[in-house]
Amino acid sequence: MTLKEADEAAWKFLPVIHDGIEYKRITQTGYRYDERRGRIPFVQLQSKYGNSVTYADPALCKVKGFIEYEPKDEQPPRRT
Repeated sequence: MTLKEADEAAWKFLPVIHDGIEYKRITQTGYRYDERRGRIPFVQLQSKYGNSVTYADPALCKVKGFIEYEPKDEQPPRRT
């Protein structure tokens, strides 16, 4: 997901999956800065039971239950 999508998921309190682990919700989104790589997006994930948080790359996260749509190369049948 993008950082914008992560921000929307945070506002909606949606559960998130990262690295095969389910998290309760996203509690923070933002950027951290590195001398070599510059601006790097991150999300803060609250654990399922609320005891800890994990920082992750939003590109490696997805909303639980969200099915990614992959369009096929085939054209839909035409009506005549």
